[in-house]
Amino acid sequence: VRSAEFGVRSKGKGKAVAPSVTIIPAMRSEAPKIYNVTLLCDTPDLRTKGLQGFRQLEQDEAALFVFERTGPVSFWMGSVTFPIDIIFIGPDSKVGRVYPFCKPASLDVYPSIGSVKWVIETAAGSGISVGDSVKFSSELGARSAE
Repeated sequence: VRSAEFGVRSKGKGKAVAPSVTIIPAMRSEAPKIYNVTLLCDTPDLRTKGLQGFRQLEQDEAALFVFERTGPVSFWMGSVTFPIDIIFIGPDSKVGRVYPFCKPASLDVYPSIGSVKWVIETAAGSGISVGDSVKFSSELGARSAE
């Protein structure tokens, strides 16, 4: 798995796979949501740039931000040109805070609550809620478990 934008790769028998993140709703009556990770931001430069200058995300796509150390973090939209949801995930792999429908090009700052290990950005309207659990696909390997 390489940093930045992913292409879909083949994994035996011609089957296409991409790294993914599965959100398991706290309300068990809801189905899990699977997002293909199209942008991996695992370095300071990539985390700073994020989705700025990126094409619009599809409903089943996400950007995944991975932090070396857990701690509070803040995000902003900068020059992102489409609405997104910003989802903060703690070291326990639980969603701790969600900012839905963040406005394009907004200068508002979106802080986490408590320590964060990962952040996921999706197209606006994901329906992800505080308390949902997150699982990372094996293609993301140690990056999500460090």
